[in-house]
Amino acid sequence: MERTQLFYRAVKSNIPPGVKTDEMSFKTVKLTIFSEDDVEDAKKSQKELLKNRIVRLTNEALEQGTLLTQADLSILLNASIKTIGRHIKQLLEEDIIVPTRGNRMDIGPGTSHKAKIVELYLKGYEFTDIKRNTRHSSESIARYLKEFARVAALHKEGYSLGQIRRITEHSERLVKEYLGLYERYKNAEDCKQRLGEILSRYSREKNLGVERARAKGVT
Repeated sequence: MERTQLFYRAVKSNIPPGVKTDEMSFKTVKLTIFSEDDVEDAKKSQKELLKNRIVRLTNEALEQGTLLTQADLSILLNASIKTIGRHIKQLLEEDIIVPTRGNRMDIGPGTSHKAKIVELYLKGYEFTDIKRNTRHSSESIARYLKEFARVAALHKEGYSLGQIRRITEHSERLVKEYLGLYERYKNAEDCKQRLGEILSRYSREKNLGVERARAKGVT
């Protein structure tokens, strides 16, 4: 079954707490309401399905520069705000990142969920393990690995942090995290093979962004 996505108007992530609704800035984002992973999650329990969808939607919104509220999630997932709040509380107790407008300020500037997932893969965890531990879909995990591989390839080509940021259109913080992972694990004996596999696997896609860099004239 194919993914089902919709466009949704959410509050921009840089809007501080306490701002009145009519004074907030909004952005339209694309959110995945249904994915192939949902089929397997639904076989386990509706509770697990709802939790995983909460994680997916909130992180997709954050990646596009917005933050969902519990009310937003209630509308999108057809569940009561009380149910949404209870599941978010349980997820946070599991150390799962759930970036909503209500708790984003409490998360702090720690390592992003993307870098954590890439690091788990570098350490030898399989997709099934990472999905279970982070509640992210296979599609999301593969996307983060591809992003990491592109950053690493550009770094190996000699591009600077600033150039990589402009080419990939990622935040400087995320580029730094990916570069930090690459430098930390490129010579680690137990991770070198997995790192090579990542770079090789995604090298088919426009040379990991190197061609894109040349096309943009970034030098």
